[in-house]
Amino acid sequence: MELRPYQHELASAIAQTLKNHGLAYLAAEMRIGKTLISLEAARLGTLQNGKGTQGTRPKVVFITKLKAIASVESDYELFGVSEQFDLLVFNYEKVPKFLSEIKQADLVILDEAHGLGQFPKPAMKTRQLKQCLQGKPIIYLSGTPSPESYAQLYHQLWVSSHSPWSKYQNFYAWAKDYVTVKEKRFSGVVVKDYSHADKERIFAETEHLFHSFTQSDAGFEVSRVTEARVPVVMSAEVARMTRELKLARITSFQGIEIACDTASAFRSCVHQISSGTCIADCIHDDGNVYRKGLILDTSKAKYIRDNYEGQKIAVFYQFVAERDMLELVLDNTTSDPKVFANDPKSVYISQIQSGSQGVDLSVADVLIFLNINFSAMHYIQSRARLQKMNRTKPAVVHYLCAVGGIEERILNMVQNKEDYTLSHFMRDYRE
Repeated sequence: MELRPYQHELASAIAQTLKNHGLAYLAAEMRIGKTLISLEAARLGTLQNGKGTQGTRPKVVFITKLKAIASVESDYELFGVSEQFDLLVFNYEKVPKFLSEIKQADLVILDEAHGLGQFPKPAMKTRQLKQCLQGKPIIYLSGTPSPESYAQLYHQLWVSSHSPWSKYQNFYAWAKDYVTVKEKRFSGVVVKDYSHADKERIFAETEHLFHSFTQSDAGFEVSRVTEARVPVVMSAEVARMTRELKLARITSFQGIEIACDTASAFRSCVHQISSGTCIADCIHDDGNVYRKGLILDTSKAKYIRDNYEGQKIAVFYQFVAERDMLELVLDNTTSDPKVFANDPKSVYISQIQSGSQGVDLSVADVLIFLNINFSAMHYIQSRARLQKMNRTKPAVVHYLCAVGGIEERILNMVQNKEDYTLSHFMRDYRE
């Protein structure tokens, strides 16, 4: 496996930034080879006469998304750097299990680093990483470092002892200098909005750490993704249930009562029902109540089966019951990207959140969204799964939208790079 000239240049630049500042951030668009670039930068940045900081063979930790682990390990073996340093790859959910290994690493690579950018309070995984990353050189990787606000950069860099904002003890102290705090109403409660960060000042103070690269810079010749909204007529049962929920926040399916006691539950229920499934409390034979995924209407899955014959397709879904529905209606489904790439008859299915990052679906003719979630970031990332430098066929994405359903409203927001919030939903479904 050979690196392209731009990958060599980026890796060298990142290694130099690591040497000078203790951290480097590769902010590159999807499909330009961030993993390979980071592995080459690791080779350049960790070798000290062939030994790591402990006087032994260098050790690199690579933390990523679950579905990207196999791809990272494959790149590590094929690229040949396995002869230069040891690599341990695991997903963010496994951080508590590997705290000691992180502490012993000579270099840590944080893939999809924007996932650490919560504010105003950091997530548990972010706090755990900070405890064991002190003094460690870090390479950050993301196609969208600050997808919603520049305030998302604070906690990403906070995990490093080399952060340019290390003098600030926490986000709130930092926000006093970098954020215009406003107020917004959320679920009827007025809360502080910390998203209005000083973009110019933050950029000026972090520019030396960032290495940005676009698909155009890499020489991508493929056109941008072509999107289409595909209307699907759902059953009268779905229309009835949605109508009843809107009127009274309660409905039923085959004798099972479905009630929404909060605005958030109302939104989730309408979202699920619109694509043909729902989660409900069911009474077991022993009298106990348990949660069960119900398949209400298979119209969307049948539309895929009947209208994409002969095409190599990948399908993103949102809810677990939607996966069950797809497996019920479609043949040869798989959640393994390698199986999908090598089996011409297979159909790739994945939940949007897990499949939108680190997965290569460039062999697909069409990427189909059975449903769409509320996150603008997931929308941007998931549709890019089709793109690759050497792709010659059109990159086509279809969104299956229930006629009269919620999907059109969600798409209107996320395509405008805004999340579909609860306030948006309540506006759309106000009584």
